[in-house]
Amino acid sequence: MSNEINLIDYLNSSGLQYKPRSSAKGTQVALERCPYCESDKPKGDFSHFYFHQENQTFYCQKCGEKGNLYRFMLDRGDVQPITKAKKIEYKRPKENPSLTSDTEKFYAWYEKERGIKAEILKKYQVGYRKSDDQVTLIYQAYDEKGVLINRKYRTLDKKMWTEKDAEPIFYGLQHVDFNTKYLIVCEGEDDCHAMIQSGFKNVVSMPYGAQNYSPAMDRIVQQMSEIFLCFDNDPTGQAGARKFAEKAGLAKCKNIILPFKDARDCIMNGIDIEKITLEIVKAQQFRHEEIVKAEDLHDQFFRFISDQEKFLGCSISMPEFNRVVGGIRTAELTILTGHTGHGKSTLAYNLIKWVEAAGMRTMIMSFEGRIESVLLKLIEIYTDERLRVFSQLLGKMVLTRNQQWMEAEYEKLNERNIYFLNKIKHKDGYYDLARMGEVIEYAVKFFDVRFFVIDHLHYFLRVSQERNPVQVIDESIRQIKQWTEKHDIHILLLVHPHMTEDTRTGKLAKLGLNCVKGASSIAQESDNFWIVERLERFDQKLAHVRVLKNRGIGKLGTFNFLVSKNKGTYLEYIEPKTEEKKEPNFWND
Repeated sequence: MSNEINLIDYLNSSGLQYKPRSSAKGTQVALERCPYCESDKPKGDFSHFYFHQENQTFYCQKCGEKGNLYRFMLDRGDVQPITKAKKIEYKRPKENPSLTSDTEKFYAWYEKERGIKAEILKKYQVGYRKSDDQVTLIYQAYDEKGVLINRKYRTLDKKMWTEKDAEPIFYGLQHVDFNTKYLIVCEGEDDCHAMIQSGFKNVVSMPYGAQNYSPAMDRIVQQMSEIFLCFDNDPTGQAGARKFAEKAGLAKCKNIILPFKDARDCIMNGIDIEKITLEIVKAQQFRHEEIVKAEDLHDQFFRFISDQEKFLGCSISMPEFNRVVGGIRTAELTILTGHTGHGKSTLAYNLIKWVEAAGMRTMIMSFEGRIESVLLKLIEIYTDERLRVFSQLLGKMVLTRNQQWMEAEYEKLNERNIYFLNKIKHKDGYYDLARMGEVIEYAVKFFDVRFFVIDHLHYFLRVSQERNPVQVIDESIRQIKQWTEKHDIHILLLVHPHMTEDTRTGKLAKLGLNCVKGASSIAQESDNFWIVERLERFDQKLAHVRVLKNRGIGKLGTFNFLVSKNKGTYLEYIEPKTEEKKEPNFWND
């Protein structure tokens, strides 16, 4: 790496825990954990993440991430982007003519074993060293002026290292014509040799394989208008090509997919320049994953409009609900609020009944009460019964149905596609948002659940103990909304209003989009916003629902449910006919 940045000094100053480790590859240090995959071994041991002190490169044996110290510091945010990085002074290795003397026999072996001709090996001054029956291949990296910058050593059993404190730079730069503004970048030295041997020009290779990028490489890349990446066609090589392109510039990089794993394999299998040229002509520009054209979304679009639940929504057995809301659509978050005692949970559990009947698997994640109470409420909703009443004769609450009846109804509930959170609270009584996300992912993966009721936001969030509760709500709502899109589900989230009483009249406050704590983010992130209120009309008890936001179809409005005598089951409500003439309404067309 550099004289100014020493690995051990850096690790000490950064507070990263490490310990020395000796190996056949030279002196190493093992970090306590891999900062990329966050994997660590059992307590008392260190991770699979190693730094090599000689060349200051790292590698994680578990996730495969690798690179140099500079890249490590850049990823951690300990240095600024390359264009603002402080200039680093590197050591240059001394010239050693003995490495390329007496090489005729070595070149003959190389051509037989690896397919690279002697003239190419001489051109790139490939050398070797033999000691104790161990042959080490030596590749010398020169800059564009022909100055020796680095050497890479590779044993026949694939152990590799570079010169200590030397600069990581492209291999083959001394033969690049900078008047032609293109560059072919390969993954390994022999791939570079193979492309040159096939007749191509302006070919270089990476100093440490696919997964690295250095300031010296960036300096070369910025001088070119086009970069053709000829990396291995396996997943690791293609991932490396993508990473390289993102750093070098997606707009100027094109990806070559060879018929065999790499360029050397191509010449070993008789692939000539015409066939490789064809692949170069077919090379595709790397696209930004978040910038696409309509043609890229064709299949996705037509799947969307033909999917009932995504496009039209899952219709339930309540026509007025379907008319205003448009059904339950996946990848959406619905906020349901209302005053205490006005039926938020009851409406949510009735929705569970209707949505499940429409064929959607459902789950209730209730945090406020006992799960047994939720089960009882559902049985009441399904049966239109009131199962607990006060007996004047006995002076206590009693069940209205016997054990046999309850067992039969409980079994029916069990057969329905309704799942429940078997919650385990933290010792302070609150639930963990990350754990909730894991449960939702598990329910989607193994039970194909698509509709979730979370009851309720302010119960599992410890907002009363936070210095900035609104920020906690913001982050939580954003995370919950992301779950809906990631897993293609609908989440109905119950939220308590923070305004309950109108201080001027002493009556219940009129609720709106700004009635809940953290209202800005809740209203912004949600797809739908509903308010439920209890009303009485013509001696009938109603659950009156106002739809204040409906991102799916844009339609707002109100609808009513008739509350059954058991106070739990919601039924369809038919508005009484009146002679009043109504104005034409676009939405009624």
